[in-house]
Amino acid sequence: MVYSKQELDKWKECGYYSYIRSTGEEFKIPYSLVEDCRRYDGFEAAEDTAIPTLIIRV
Repeated sequence: MVYSKQELDKWKECGYYSYIRSTGEEFKIPYSLVEDCRRYDGFEAAEDTAIPTLIIRV
């Protein structure tokens, strides 16, 4: 997913992103995930990974 600047600002202000699962259950993703993702280069780390990997790019 791609988030606009406004969506990221709202996420930061709220502290979490509310994701509704297919079961209808709410899953709160903390904004700290965005901060952590910005500290690392997932593509560089994936070069040394030999298993299937999901990369979340922010």
